[in-house]
Amino acid sequence: MRLNRLPPGALAWAFYDWAASAYALCMLAAFFPIILETYWAAGLSPAQETF
Repeated sequence: MRLNRLPPGALAWAFYDWAASAYALCMLAAFFPIILETYWAAGLSPAQETF
């Protein structure tokens, strides 16, 4: 029984998709809250920041 092989470029696309997902996760989870608090919510109380 012969296993089907991946089409050319499929492995490269899988690694690209994996890296793009990790980048988006880092931006949304780590950097976006810091930027939000530092620039857009500067001078607000903690209750107003989370609202």
